[in-house]
Amino acid sequence: MYFKSYAAMDVDWVHLGSTPLANARVPSAVLRWKFENEGFETVELITGSVPSSLALRENGTTSDGMVTIPAGGLGVTLAGLGGQTHPAGAYLMSKYEVTNAEYTVFVDAGGYTTTRFWTHAFVRGGEVIPWEDAMAEFQDRTGRLGPATWEVGTYPEGEEDYPVRGVSWYEAAAFAEFSGKTLPTIYHWTQAAGLELAGYVTPLSNFGGEGRYAGVSRLGHSDGQRRETVGGLLGGTVG
Repeated sequence: MYFKSYAAMDVDWVHLGSTPLANARVPSAVLRWKFENEGFETVELITGSVPSSLALRENGTTSDGMVTIPAGGLGVTLAGLGGQTHPAGAYLMSKYEVTNAEYTVFVDAGGYTTTRFWTHAFVRGGEVIPWEDAMAEFQDRTGRLGPATWEVGTYPEGEEDYPVRGVSWYEAAAFAEFSGKTLPTIYHWTQAAGLELAGYVTPLSNFGGEGRYAGVSRLGHSDGQRRETVGGLLGGTVG
């Protein structure tokens, strides 16, 4: 087990010890935690207390780039949702958001001309519209099929690792279908986000285009390695 201050990105991890631990002494603060064990996937997360238990997964058992979200009740108290709670098993969610380079694979594979990726009815003004009318809306700045912020069918030079922008919900859902994943519901997203820690996460994240990429959610979703806005994708249940 290792820990360090949540905001201390440039300092070394403090080795707390090997589990099981008794009477461990750590600062009373929100901390970054790292758990390592040979043969298992490393886990990083943040919390305001010493984690009491954590199950590591063996190497190769979790899809690359995915974070395990433990089983539990999915509750949302956002306005208009009435504090509903839904039980759910463990599931996987992408650690990083979808980049321009990743989305290009979908575009080059004919994602915008293959109807089987588009599984939702297109609704505009309360009415379902035909496929052809919907595709006419999903064009870049030069009239080619693709994200609204692209030009001539591609993203700006040097932005392959930036998050894909100018993508509608329908396009995001089609990309997820192409990738063998699904978009998270608001319940899955809220559980993974850990909104109670937003006061720590937001100042270190790329919020408002200020270019900071050190934010880590309570379960390890991160913008520390890649520029994070299609949103996290679900990769199926793991338990």
